[in-house]
Amino acid sequence: GHTKMTVPGSAGKGACTACHLPHGSANTPLLKQPSVGLCRACHQPMSKFEHPVGEGVKAPGTGKPVVCSTCHNPHGTRSKHGERKQGDGLCITCHDK
Repeated sequence: GHTKMTVPGSAGKGACTACHLPHGSANTPLLKQPSVGLCRACHQPMSKFEHPVGEGVKAPGTGKPVVCSTCHNPHGTRSKHGERKQGDGLCITCHDK
């Protein structure tokens, strides 16, 4: 999946355009469609747990909508599931202990 997209030289092989439109998009950052829909195009809910996302769910502190990339880095991390932070560190970014 995503790890192949971050290998040096992979951009020249079209990996970026799987998700991005290089010549412009109404979606940031140049995504083919809004991020939640784009992620769900390949990733169906993997378990019974799924964090609420979308325009109606705002992240405390930023007030921005919670989307998949709020917690996951689609360009890769050392985490098994691509989380931006490990363990409780991710959750307490937005939620009190």
